[in-house]
Amino acid sequence: MTKAYFIGGAPRAGKTTALKEFVKQRSVLAASSDAIRYTIRGVLEADGNQDLFKIARGKFDSPENVTNMQNKPAVVVDHQNRESEVVWKSVLDFAKSNVEDGQDIGIEGVAVLPHNFTAELPFEYKVVFIANLHDQTETILRHAHENTFDWLHKYDDEIIRAFCIFNLELNKYYFDEAKKYNLPVITIGDNFQQSIGEAVKILTS
Repeated sequence: MTKAYFIGGAPRAGKTTALKEFVKQRSVLAASSDAIRYTIRGVLEADGNQDLFKIARGKFDSPENVTNMQNKPAVVVDHQNRESEVVWKSVLDFAKSNVEDGQDIGIEGVAVLPHNFTAELPFEYKVVFIANLHDQTETILRHAHENTFDWLHKYDDEIIRAFCIFNLELNKYYFDEAKKYNLPVITIGDNFQQSIGEAVKILTS
C-alpha cells in the first residue's frame, strides 16, 4: 500500500541524512518541508501571513531575534512552530496528492511536528523524530566556518552561537513532544550513523 514517510526534528539533527539513507532502501520520492515553505512564500502575500514570513520575530539576524535566541529561546521555538503550522497544511496536501497518485513519498523537515500526528491523516503513513540533545555549538561553528554552502556561513560567531542555544531548545521540544504523544523518537548518540540507522529502521519496519 502506498504510504507517506515523515522525519521530523530541529535543524542539524540528521533528518536529511536519514531521508537519504531511507531512499537508498525504498523507492520513494524525497522532499523537504523547507522547499515547500519557500514555494508557498512565493505564492502567498506577506500581509495576512505574518507567521510564514517571520514578521512577528523579525529577520533571523535582527537584534531582537538574536537576543531572544540567546535569552528567550522558548519564545523563538514558539515562533518557529507557528511558521511550521502554516507550512504543514501544504506539506499534508503535497503528501496526499502523491499518495493518491500511487507514489510513496518521504518528507523531512521542521514542519513535521509531533502533535500533527494525534489526528487521523487521510493516508497511510509512518513517522519518526530525531533529536540531538547535546550542545552542538562547536560542531556547528566549525561547519559554518569551513563550508561556504552552509547557510550560517555568512553570519558572525555571536549569531551562530545564539542560533545554537535556540536550536538545542528546539531539539528538546521535539523530543518531549514525541514522548508526550508516544511517537517514535531517536536521540543522536556518540555514533551518529548508528542513530540514523535506527531512525531508518523504524520507517522500513
